[in-house]
Parts: sequence; structure tokens; C-alpha cells
Amino acid sequence: MRHAACIAVALLTAAMAWAEPEVRASVDRNTVTVRHPFLFTIEITGKDIAAISIPDVDGLNINKRADHTGSSTQVAFNAGQSVVARTQTFGYYAQATRPGRFTIPAIQIQVDGTILSTQPIPINVLDSGATPQAQPGIASATQPAQPQAAPQAAGQPTWDDVVFIESAVDKHEAFQGEAVPLTLSLWCLDVSGLQISSFTGANIKYPSSEGFYAVTADSQRVSKQRGNWNYTVTEFRQTLYPTATGDLTVGAWHWEGAGMYGFQRQNFALDTQPIAIKVKPLPDRPPDFSGAVGAFTIKAQLERDQVMQGVPVKLTVRIAGRGNPDAIGAPQIPKLDKVYISDPEKDAQQVPSPSGPSVEKTFTYTVTPLEPGTLQIPEIAYCYFDPSDGTFKTQKTAPFTVTILKSVESGQARTLVTENAPVDKGKVEVIGEDILPIITNPGPLYPHRSSPVNNGAAVVFPIVACGAISAYTRRKRRFEQDTGLARSHGAKARFHKRLKGIGLASEPADELYHALTGFIADKFNVVESGMTSADVRQAYESRGVGAEETEQVVKTLRACERSRYASVKLSVQEVQALADAAVQALERLDETLKKERRA
Repeated sequence: MRHAACIAVALLTAAMAWAEPEVRASVDRNTVTVRHPFLFTIEITGKDIAAISIPDVDGLNINKRADHTGSSTQVAFNAGQSVVARTQTFGYYAQATRPGRFTIPAIQIQVDGTILSTQPIPINVLDSGATPQAQPGIASATQPAQPQAAPQAAGQPTWDDVVFIESAVDKHEAFQGEAVPLTLSLWCLDVSGLQISSFTGANIKYPSSEGFYAVTADSQRVSKQRGNWNYTVTEFRQTLYPTATGDLTVGAWHWEGAGMYGFQRQNFALDTQPIAIKVKPLPDRPPDFSGAVGAFTIKAQLERDQVMQGVPVKLTVRIAGRGNPDAIGAPQIPKLDKVYISDPEKDAQQVPSPSGPSVEKTFTYTVTPLEPGTLQIPEIAYCYFDPSDGTFKTQKTAPFTVTILKSVESGQARTLVTENAPVDKGKVEVIGEDILPIITNPGPLYPHRSSPVNNGAAVVFPIVACGAISAYTRRKRRFEQDTGLARSHGAKARFHKRLKGIGLASEPADELYHALTGFIADKFNVVESGMTSADVRQAYESRGVGAEETEQVVKTLRACERSRYASVKLSVQEVQALADAAVQALERLDETLKKERRA
């Protein structure tokens, strides 16, 4: 009997067959309202199922991962053979972002090695003002929740009241470089037992902001009331500084999350509207404009007011205020005779303030006096643009007076030989280490005959040397008098020096951007601070540089800007490609300017 049962099971197993693979798609309703979630379901019959890829549908937000899954197995007998049908179910929550008619396209899925497609599904989306579909109830703090879908009682919040997001700026029109604060607000209903979580965790993705330099501040959480409900509001803040003029756009902010209340669960996929900002160009810039836009103060401090000749002293200049820290250039120290002034060491830090984030940038110069006397360091001026009244303003520091003491050389006392002092003939005496010994007995002397070559060199060399010294002096004087020529002459060397350090920089795109704009500013003898790709285009066009060369350098700078503003980490290959493009742009500009000078 036992053997007979085993034989029957073996025969049944041998006769078992799997059902034909099949895929189906459906929605819980074909007519929905804006922002009201609905369920999109895919059913798959088969053994081996490949990964499901949910497509992007314009007007619909469909979760990319399944919110509900399930499986079932059925066995049927047909002509003495058992047929096994295993079906898996995947449910995805979706929301419509605007009214209209949309279609969820056919989705291709590989099942048991065969590519199958679901049928397209039409969706009719009504405006939020239309009669909404019934939504699961959310109880207040004193009334229990209803797990079934039913119309809400008066005074009871709906899922639409539970979570919503907002995106706002404090101005829709700004000057180039002016601060535009952006606040992203996540409103969560403050009800006991309600849990709100984000699908992306704490890593909130900020909206796209091409054409802006973005500085992100710390988020904060506050309590607010809207209507009859209390909310916990999380505010994510950025300060945007427009780097180009014209009509710019802050992209829509997208947030996905879920709400849990008892046995009820609701998924959310929310979007804000894009924000349009009109950016105005700055007025005609004065020659001493630093590139900074905002409101700033300048202070200077000298390490000490008495110093020894040849001993350096530190001069610290601090610029503080509200504005783009990347656009705050170093102040120009007036040229001083017989004084060496080094390039400044820079340091920047954010300073919290009630009116918004401020920045303080410090520039430390080393001042070395070369001659004794009294050194007058005149006032240091800093010109910036104030967008509050649309004018250029200049702040100045107080002048400094420094006493320079004459340096004292250390050495041993020297003994002078008088006329009546006895002299020991044949004796060599070392008077000092800096004086060679006097040899009183040189030995036999021989006549020296110079060659014609030496005689000719003795005649020609002074003439050549005088000519070389004269040419060098004229060249040096010309460089001192012509700042543009001096900057243009050393521009390429400075660029390649900065280019060597790009690979080791923490922000390679930022370093490459400044290296390229610094070269262009030196070639055109303009202020580098705050220079943007739009400024470079204007400078190229004003000098008549060709359109092809202009587009090449602008594309390179904009690629660097996108990396800087979006905080995107570039790969080594991408950095190298940008560096090669920058070198090509440099060579083409240099060749164009050389042709201009020859003409």
C-alpha cells in the first residue's frame, strides 16, 4: 500500500506542468482627482520573473517600488495532467499632478524567458475642485480613526490635510549676484499616533537651480498653526545667487513619503510649482568694483605700529556682510614705495544672524618695509553693489602710520693700523672674516699676455651688457607703468601653475573655474572677482573674438558652474576633460589676441 502511494505521487509529479506565463495590469479606479492617490497593480503568472521597471509618465507620479506584494498558487487537473499556476501581485501607489487624460503605457516584463507586455491603462484626472473620491479617514486627537474609506465628518482632517509641501522665495526680481533666499517647507499634521516618514530619509533633494550659486543652510523645525490644525514644519533653506541675467527658474520641489495611522497607510508623491525669477544686470561698473553684491563692512588691523627694517608685519583686512562669499574679492592695497606686500591668505566663515546667513572673509597680507623711516599705509577702499537701492557704494578703512627702525648689523670690532704702528714683514694677519689676507711676499712675478679674443671680448662685452641692462630697465619700467601688459604677460604661467593643483583640490571644478576666469581677466585687464560665464561672453564679444571661441569657453565655464552650484562630485575623467577644454580655450584666446596685436 505504501509503495502504491509513492508510485502515485511520482506519477503525479511527472504529469505536472506549469501554466503559460501571463501579465496583467489594472487600477483601482480610472477616474481620479489631482493629488488623490490610487493603486496601480501588476499581476504576473509564471516561475521566473525579471525585475519590473515602472516608466515615467508625464502628469503622474508612480512609486518606483512596490508598496504591496502578494502571491498565490493554484493547481488544476486537465486530461490527467496537473497544471500549476503561480501568480504574484505588485501594487504601486500613484498620484496625478494635474488634470487631464493620461495613459499608463504597456510595461514589458520578462517571465520564464519570454518578454510579455501589459495592456495600456487610461486615466481620467479631474481638478481638485471636482467631487473627490472617498479617502481613508484620519482621526483627530480625540476621535478614533475609521479604517474603511468613507466621507469625512465635519472637523475631521483628511489625508490632504496630513502632509503638504511649499516652496517660496522672498523676491521674484533680483540683480545679478543678489541673494535670493529659498525656503522649502514640509508641513506634517501634529496628531498623536500619526507617523510621517520620507522615502528618501533625511537626504532632501533640493530643486534644480541652474544659473544660480547655491549656499545651503541648516534646516530648522518649528511649530505652526494653519486653519484648525497644528503642524510641525521642517524648513530646508538655501540662499541662491544668480550668476546670469534674464529669466531664470527654480525647479519644482519633489517629495515622497508615507503616513501611518493605526492600520491605515497613505503614500504621498508631492510637487511644488517652479518659481520664475527675473534677474537684472548690474549698472555700469566703476573701475574699482570688487565684484561683491550685497551689504558689507570693511575693517583693517595692523599687527604692530613699530617694526624693524626688513622685518615683516601682518595687515589683516576683514570684509563682513550678506552676499555671495565666492564673489568677495581681495581688496586692493595701495602701492607703496620701498615696501614689499605679499599676496593675501584668505579665510571665510559663515556667521549666523537674525536677518539671515552672513559671511566674514579675512585677507591677511605680509607687509615688509625695506627702508627705515615712517611708513604711511593709506586707507583701503572696497567698492560693492548694494541691491537695496541699486547703487555702488565704497567702504574705507582708517590709515595706518608705522615707524620703521634701522636694522643693526652684528659683527666684531675692527682694528685699524696707524701710520706709526710697527709692521711685521712677511706676516699674514686676518683683519676680519670679510677681508682677504694681505700677502706681503708673493714670490716671483711673470708677465701676462692677453689673447686677441680676450681683448675683443673686453671691448664688446661692456657694450652688450649696457644694451641688455638698458633693455631690461625699459621693459621693467614699462611693466610697472602698464598694468594690463604685466597681467597679460604672466597670465599663461599663472594659469598653468593653478592648473597643476586642480587634481588635489577638494573642489576641482571650482578651482578650474577660477583658473580660467583669472586668465581671461588678466588678458582683458578686468576684475576677476565675481566674473561669470555671462561676463566672459560679454568680454569676448566686446573684443571681437570669434563666435566659435566664445561658445567653447562659455560651455566650459558653464559645465564648471553646474558642478559647483549643484554640488556634484566630478570623476577624474570629467575633471581631465574640462581641464583639456580649458587649455584649448586658453590657447585659442592667446592666438586671437596675438593676431590682434600684429594687425
